Amino acid sequence: MDLPLLCCTFHTSDIEACESCTNNHELSVGLVDLNKKLCIRRKAKEMKVEKLKALIAVTEEKLKFVNNTENFTEEKFTPQKGIPLVDYLLTVSLPQDFFTIITREDLTVAFMVQSKFLSTSQTCKQCQTEMPITYFTYTSYVYYCFICKTRNKIKNTTFFQGSPLSLEKILLFIFLWVLGLRDVEISNLLEVSKSYTSTMSRKIRQLVGEDYSKTPPQFSGVVEINEMDFIKRKIEIGKSKAVKKWVFVMIERVTKQAYMEYIPERKKEVIVPIIQKLCLPGTVIITKQWAGYGRLEDLGYCHYTYEKTQGFIDPKNPHIHHSHVKNAFIWLKYQIKTRNRAGNFLQEYILEWLWRKKHSVDNKADNSAVSIFKAVLAVLSNSKL
Repeated sequence: MDLPLLCCTFHTSDIEACESCTNNHELSVGLVDLNKKLCIRRKAKEMKVEKLKALIAVTEEKLKFVNNTENFTEEKFTPQKGIPLVDYLLTVSLPQDFFTIITREDLTVAFMVQSKFLSTSQTCKQCQTEMPITYFTYTSYVYYCFICKTRNKIKNTTFFQGSPLSLEKILLFIFLWVLGLRDVEISNLLEVSKSYTSTMSRKIRQLVGEDYSKTPPQFSGVVEINEMDFIKRKIEIGKSKAVKKWVFVMIERVTKQAYMEYIPERKKEVIVPIIQKLCLPGTVIITKQWAGYGRLEDLGYCHYTYEKTQGFIDPKNPHIHHSHVKNAFIWLKYQIKTRNRAGNFLQEYILEWLWRKKHSVDNKADNSAVSIFKAVLAVLSNSKL
């Protein structure tokens, strides 16, 4: 940007000849610098706006399955006092709009029953008879025994037993957890303490991790294997005092099936048993040249190696590489924030990521958020707090 001519006519060639010309020149230089800073700030704000627009677009894509309200009447159902509601809850037509469901208690209970998060009845502990879901004005929806008059809140039979949240907020809590909101964001939306939100989120994370561990994947075909340091910094400046956390990564090329596990030590005695547990005999395994993998050929595997110093791809055979396992590890580090990588929480977050990935791939017909939401309801329906 050219500086404006702010000097007097007698000192155009030498602006330092008088004090007035010098002050005018310094003022013009200052204005140019200020203009540059304002331009940079404007570009930064424009970038923030673009990021917010992209975030809104992604959120709308995740929530598109809740925007259809066809075939639903807004007439509110008024349950009769002391009458079993099993038939109504199983047959009522629910709206496709999720946020309409969580604004009404009757629709929330019906959704929980139809999704099998709640059972339609319960066995009475005193007289061993069936207790169907019944409505009372002062206790709302309960399991009620018509013989001994015993009542049991339906929330006490779920994972959220003793929770301060209502049924509508419980359903919203699960949905927000599925969308990946932070604990502080969920606590602010539901108006509960962050400690309670963090506790419940961790318990859900542990349950889905246990559900994934019950049926670990079995690998065949071409499998890439590597072990990576989760705490390693991208720019190595100075000496890091952080303890290395090694993660064993395994991915199958064709099916994109992945498995990851935090290993306390990077040793042959730890890695080889995991390979034998998950990989079927005859599997083609590609690793780097490291003695920790031992001789996998003797264990019934077809083992290929590459030299890491020569790059990611073997110069003699371009099919021998570990780009898929590297890509999966990058996505894992992106999903698990830095604050969640310390202590014993790392393996919990790894299992949660694998569980989400499994249900997103297995149910391609549904939206990924829908399939994960259905899966977490199924896991919580079989668990209690």
